Amino acid sequence: MANAKLVHFESGGVKCAADLYLPDAGTYAYPRPGVVMGHGFSIIKSALVQQATYLVNAGYVVMAIDYRTFGESEGEPRAQIWPLDQVEDFRNAITWLEQRTELVIPDRIGLWGVSFGGGVVLYTAAIEPRVKVVVAQSPSTAAPLVVWGEGAALFWTCVILFGIAQRGV
Repeated sequence: MANAKLVHFESGGVKCAADLYLPDAGTYAYPRPGVVMGHGFSIIKSALVQQATYLVNAGYVVMAIDYRTFGESEGEPRAQIWPLDQVEDFRNAITWLEQRTELVIPDRIGLWGVSFGGGVVLYTAAIEPRVKVVVAQSPSTAAPLVVWGEGAALFWTCVILFGIAQRGV
């Protein structure tokens, strides 16, 4: 398993925690492409070690985040699911990562999410032009119905499709 360094970034007025994984400098020249990883709503960043290790071994700089109010991140009350907050957390993690130009190629950052995080990265990628690639593993795309109310799933789908169409994908 890859070794991680605990780092922090600001989002929504609180300090969010992330594990930063770096590929072997003897094998890969820096800077490298980067990936920001996010979890579902029932786990935290430490559950992403196996997936982060796989990406690091492939040469990516990986930043696995805990959303605000989750895991090692600050914020009260704990474990709050507000999808637009999690989108903002991803966007602020991208900003933090792209500023590490000694480690990461700023215009080669992607997103990876699982479950609820998979749905969040799809939305984030649709509205955030800095995202160059997105992986959504078993995404929870019905979450807006539960969290935001009726009609939100259609809205979310339209925003994703509009964002993709605007970027010419």
